[in-house]
Amino acid sequence: MRNMEKTPTIASLLQMIERDYHKDNAIAEKGVHGWIHLSHKALLGEIKAMTLYLHSIGIKKGDMVGIMATSGIRWVIADLAIISCGAISIPLFANISSENFLFECDQTGLKTLFVLGTEPWKMYAEHRDRFERVIAMDAPPLEEKAVTYENAIEIGLELFCKNPKLFDQLLDQQKEDDLATIVYTSSSTGIPKGVMLSHKNLLFITATNFMGFDENDRFLSVLPLAHIYMRIGTLWLLRWNIEIYFFNDPKNIDSALREIKPTLTAFVPRVVEKIYTRILLDLEKAGYLKRAIGKWAFNLALDPDFQHSLFHTLADKLVYQKVRDAFGGELKFILCGSSAINPTLVLFFHHLGLPILEGYGMTEMMVIAADTPDHFKIGTVGRACPDVEIKISPEGEILVRCDGVMQGYYKNPRATEKAIEDGWLHTGDKGVIDNEGFLKIVGRTNEIVKTSTGEWIALVPLEKELAKAPFVEYAMVVAEHEKFVSALIFPNFEVLHALKVSQHLAHISDEEYLRGEFIKREMDKLIEIINAHHNHWEQIHAYAFVLTPPTIEGGELTPTFKLRRSNIVDKYQDLIKEMYKK
Repeated sequence: MRNMEKTPTIASLLQMIERDYHKDNAIAEKGVHGWIHLSHKALLGEIKAMTLYLHSIGIKKGDMVGIMATSGIRWVIADLAIISCGAISIPLFANISSENFLFECDQTGLKTLFVLGTEPWKMYAEHRDRFERVIAMDAPPLEEKAVTYENAIEIGLELFCKNPKLFDQLLDQQKEDDLATIVYTSSSTGIPKGVMLSHKNLLFITATNFMGFDENDRFLSVLPLAHIYMRIGTLWLLRWNIEIYFFNDPKNIDSALREIKPTLTAFVPRVVEKIYTRILLDLEKAGYLKRAIGKWAFNLALDPDFQHSLFHTLADKLVYQKVRDAFGGELKFILCGSSAINPTLVLFFHHLGLPILEGYGMTEMMVIAADTPDHFKIGTVGRACPDVEIKISPEGEILVRCDGVMQGYYKNPRATEKAIEDGWLHTGDKGVIDNEGFLKIVGRTNEIVKTSTGEWIALVPLEKELAKAPFVEYAMVVAEHEKFVSALIFPNFEVLHALKVSQHLAHISDEEYLRGEFIKREMDKLIEIINAHHNHWEQIHAYAFVLTPPTIEGGELTPTFKLRRSNIVDKYQDLIKEMYKK
């Protein structure tokens, strides 16, 4: 892959794709009746048509246009068309809360919206009076303001036939420092912050192929495009001529892996954890001999000295190859980011022949560091990406400087000044850089709290250790202004139900089982191990199970599946009070 042409604007990216790439299958998505494919020519044709349609209805440079839709081909086309006509693309999560939806629409003054999917249409229906027009990317409900995607494309094609130079004229107006998008990210106050990204910011990381992509690669995309992780990833893949397959059914990733046989994919840690859990649960259901061989091989894969084991070849032939086949058999590596992943899981998949390459970034600067196929170290998030400067402040905070750093927070100069000083982005993460240049994240600057006795507690390490228990999905440590450390435990109900079945207790409720001797014994054992490695003031003295799974819609999780601490404390304050009463 030798094309090293610089593409600092969306215009230059699209022009390069049109000139140099001619695949019949450039981008695809899973539809009701199978996979839908578009060639590069067809993809560019629809982007041009949608751009001219938006221009024809008065969308001009600097206008805000929203996308609230499930991920897929039309999401990509809408995004690139909005930016191509000079407007600013505002991605909204398909499962956004009503509170955040209203805040983001009010702050940006959104009047035009692309909509696709059941939940987005429900949200739109509740607030339709706020909008002047809506482009329906799927069959809309009865809605007089709606223009169907097909009609918009048809109008755009007619305009292109009448004036084929207009699209290029619109592209010629783009500058690399023009604002291209505002992406909202969660904040410690609970009020979203609008991250302003220029063309140059958006395309900064796509300029180099440091991951070693090959034009024959196939990428399975299962993460939301509204999040910067997959949105930048998509631009990166388009830039380097990689086939992209969008799949929106997270419960059936297995089937997509078998169908597509991808060479590349990207997950968040939660997906990796669920896959690992499913592998172990399937093993428990197997016959005695298969179960015994599987457990032996998987225990071997958790051994740091695995590569030196004499049994490596046998374990690979009997077990690991079958797991790789379940992933399609051609996967070269899995990109993983957005939150911390247990290094033990990374080691496990690495030894199975499914390397997980961690990366580190944030909405304000998309990819800061990353493991690569040639240079990775388990337990770190890799080395600094090309043309990215990283340094650690005297307080241990990770600071970043490069052309990919955001322009600032929309209508929030105070937060911008706090985040960017002398060109350095303050990430809010604490880290260390080892003597080989690998970056390790050790916590958040705002995730160290003080107890009522005046002791400082680092929350993240304790939560990571609690989450190692297979029946724990999330753990949130409570300590701020309290006399000792406690924890709220969100169970992994899939594992819980499997344990109940294996112990012939399927007839009892989850609540009753969690109060039972087995779970109590396992939790006591886990906490004893954790406490043995911490100062006495950091030790966990109480815990309580939360019987309702955390969700984005319920406000307990961010769109990237991180816990919203303040929301959880507010929601479960009675449960917390009860722990401290005891």
